[in-house]
Amino acid sequence: MNSINRFFTNKLSSGQFFVFRFLFCIAVLLYLLFNWFYVTGPYGGNYNPIPLFELFKIEQWSLGVNKILYILLLGSLSFLAFGKLPRIFTALSTVLFFLFMGNYLGSMKSPNSNYVWHSHNMILYILLALNFLPVNKVKTLSFQSKEFYLWELILLKLIVCTGYFGSAYIKLKTSGLDWMDGYTLQAYFIQKHILTGNTFVLNFVDNLNLLIVISWFTILLELIFCFGLLIRKTEFYVLGMLFGFHLMILLTLEINFINSHFLPISTLFLARPILGGLKRFLKQSPSS
Repeated sequence: MNSINRFFTNKLSSGQFFVFRFLFCIAVLLYLLFNWFYVTGPYGGNYNPIPLFELFKIEQWSLGVNKILYILLLGSLSFLAFGKLPRIFTALSTVLFFLFMGNYLGSMKSPNSNYVWHSHNMILYILLALNFLPVNKVKTLSFQSKEFYLWELILLKLIVCTGYFGSAYIKLKTSGLDWMDGYTLQAYFIQKHILTGNTFVLNFVDNLNLLIVISWFTILLELIFCFGLLIRKTEFYVLGMLFGFHLMILLTLEINFINSHFLPISTLFLARPILGGLKRFLKQSPSS
């Protein structure tokens, strides 16, 4: 009972949340700024609306409108990063990100499948959750105020964990235990070498035992180990494993999940030590 009571009543520093929200918004903002293809990509080929767009009968808009959405999204994230009208700009950022990224994902969707590329889901889910968190009213960085409930932090961490869990679930639902037989990963690597000339994958394709180990580690990391992020003593060990995992994906499959979602979600875990470092720096500064 005491643990349950602590879960709902224990409060953390509001500054930790402010630092997280600032870094999260800046990480997403920079990623969008350096990836202009999200703006123009949906207009270079076939377009197949994602299921939610079909459900709400959202038709593709023009490139000009998409550029306006892009600018509005960057502006909204900028205001949110600095705590300006957080409730309003959180809601606006959520809607704009859903529309803007949903439009892009339609250009990557097959007309024969409902599968949608999932690399940006966690960003959208975190933005969505922020709309309902009481602490999201915080407008300034404070070292004394404590309005960040423990349950709010755990909820945000759970969103990250379930994102990885869902990835493993889809793999197992689609292929079952065969996904870890080594041959699946071997096929991915050989295909990447043929299509792009990637030579790094050649270090693995002939070693089936190693591919089996990598496959099992991937499933265990996404299905079980990721929940170590919920525990303060293990969160940075798991975060390190996830970074290594995404780095291997980048080197082998040439898919950059590091910038698209790993760096933004990492801010949730880095906010506390960064806030602590900022406190120590201010205490040691001559003006203090």
